[in-house]
Amino acid sequence: MKKTLIELKTGHEAKVIEILGGEHCQARLSSMGLVVDKNVKKLSSHFFKGPQTVEVGKTRLAIGYNMAKKIIVQE
Repeated sequence: MKKTLIELKTGHEAKVIEILGGEHCQARLSSMGLVVDKNVKKLSSHFFKGPQTVEVGKTRLAIGYNMAKKIIVQE
């Protein structure tokens, strides 16, 4: 089932299947190692549209709410 990174529940893993952002967004995420076909594990999300903390490989990332809602994943 497709969903955004925002909708992924804490503790669950999923595969990135699409990034909806423009070139800048995709380049930024790519530089952090978050690209299509990578597996991510959601570690936490913060209240009031705060950052989403995920683990990509052995790296932990905090991704802003607006960028995270552009990342489409599949569990």
